[in-house]
Amino acid sequence: MIKRIEMKDKITLERIKEISPELQAELSLIYTEACNALTGKAILRFAYVFRSFAEQNLIYSQGRTRPGKIVTNAKAGQSMHNFRYA
Repeated sequence: MIKRIEMKDKITLERIKEISPELQAELSLIYTEACNALTGKAILRFAYVFRSFAEQNLIYSQGRTRPGKIVTNAKAGQSMHNFRYA
């Protein structure tokens, strides 16, 4: 019998708890399926599920009023992350 290595990322599991409650079970299932498809050479991590308005505005300012490349076109209140649906 082959022993399966747990590929789930603890940080991502905590971030899944931040999504809107009606999406948690589905996102958890999708994450599990994605982890099961990995070959053991990588760990899948969700960078963000929820972002506060302040975090979103900080990211939006990148490449505009702060150094760096533009990474989003969504201001606070325009991103699904702000409403726990991303």
